Order: sequence, then C-alpha cells, then structure tokens
Amino acid sequence: MDPRERADAALARARARGAFVVTPDDAISPMDAASTLQIPRSVIAAADNAENTMVIAFTLEGTAMTAWLFTRSNPVIFVVMSGVVLFGWGEIFSLFPSTLTDTYGTRHATTNYGFLYMAQGVGSVLGGPVAALVHDVFRSWMPVFAIIIVMNFATALLAGVVLKPMRRRWLKNRDVSGAVAAPLIPAGS
Repeated sequence: MDPRERADAALARARARGAFVVTPDDAISPMDAASTLQIPRSVIAAADNAENTMVIAFTLEGTAMTAWLFTRSNPVIFVVMSGVVLFGWGEIFSLFPSTLTDTYGTRHATTNYGFLYMAQGVGSVLGGPVAALVHDVFRSWMPVFAIIIVMNFATALLAGVVLKPMRRRWLKNRDVSGAVAAPLIPAGS
C-alpha cells in the first residue's frame, strides 16, 4: 500500500472513532487568514487602544516564557505556553503596522512600512547568531531566554509608559495643527 493511502486510511479510522484530527489540509495559517491576524485585538476586549493591547500581549508573552523556564520538564505546560507566546507574536503583524498608520497616516505608508519590516528582517538575521553567541559564552540557553523575557517585559513597559503618552501628544498636536505626518525615513535618503 502506498504511504499516502496508508496515512489516509489511518486518518479515516481515527475520524470514525470520533477523534479530532488536524491535518495540513484542515489547518489555516495565520498568514493566509486576514481575520486571524487580528486575534490579539479582538480577544482582549478590555483593551481600549493598541498600546494597552501591546502591554497585555507582551506581558503575557514574557510570563509564558518564564513559565517555560520554570516548568521545562512538563510537556503539557510547554505546549500551552507555546500557544500563549505565539498569541503575543501577533503584535508584530497586527498592531505595529496599524499603530504606525494610525500615527503617521497613509501618505507615506509604504516608506514607513518598509522601515518597520526592514527592522524585523534585521532582527531575524541577527537574532540567531547573537543567541548562539550568548549560548556559547554561558554554555546554556537559559541566559538567551532570560534576555528575551526581559525584552518582552521592557517592551510592555515602554508601550504603556512611553509609546502611549507619545502617541497621544503626537495625535493631539497633529489634530491642532492639521499638519501632514512625515515619513520615518525621508525620500531620497
């Protein structure tokens, strides 16, 4: 029997027993479903603005990663906390771009988005080697995760204490002056 046919037969038997089976055909990627990217904003109804949602999400992410470290021998907690961490990652793809557009407008959206996604690209290229270097220095992954946890809590603090008042002042001054926002990086630079 062909391996694909064997897999299909095994899935059919599991479904006949009433088992819930998720296959790649059944799954929906968050990158494919536009509504899935808005999960952090829609689920946390108590948050009345993007900054509060960022504080909640980054605090949850830092707390979940801390739980990883303290309960790393428990696979159930690891899986549950992984979901919480991924929930927090939605901030990068949903609230950062919307906050950028809400603040600076759509006139220079492509330039501003380019800057935002370029920063994510640099982080993804440098993150692995820097994490490996920290691991080599300390001979453990614990300091790497500790740095990430501290950065999560620092980001939550900055979103509430720095970003929120800064955006309020910016939006108030923009409404008063009627000025058009400038791009983060001027054209031709």
